[in-house]
Amino acid sequence: MLNKELLYELVERWHKERVRFGLQTNGTLISEDDVRFFKEYEVDVGISLDGPSPEYNDVQRFYIDGRGVLKDVDSTLNTFKSYGVPVGVITTITEHNVDSLRSMLKYLVSLGVRSALFNPVSPSTIGAYKLMPPTEA
Repeated sequence: MLNKELLYELVERWHKERVRFGLQTNGTLISEDDVRFFKEYEVDVGISLDGPSPEYNDVQRFYIDGRGVLKDVDSTLNTFKSYGVPVGVITTITEHNVDSLRSMLKYLVSLGVRSALFNPVSPSTIGAYKLMPPTEA
C-alpha cells in the first residue's frame, strides 16, 4: 500500500487478462477509495491482526512512534464490512495473545471476516522464539 499508484496500475492492466490479485497488509493505509477499488477489481485482501483489543494486538503491531495500530485496523475492517467486501485475517499466535483467541474469533465474526488463519509464531529467530507461547499441557 506504500505504492498505490503502481498497485492500481498493475491490477487495472492485468485484470483484463483474468489475473486474480491478492494483497496481505497491516491495514493501516487502506482508504475507502481503496476498498471500492478492491471490490471493483475483486482483489483478495488479507489483514494481519493479532488481537481483538489493544492489550493483545498493539503489543506486537504498532507504528514506528510506538502507537498501536488496532484502532486504525478496526476502522479499516469496518469499512470493508460497510462496502460488503470480503476480507481475511491472519493472526500470529504468540505468548501475548494466546489467551485471547476465543474473543478474537468472536470479534472477527462480528466484523464479517470471511476467513481467518491462526498461525503459531515460528521459532526461526531468537526474537521469535521468545514470543512462543508455553507448550506444556
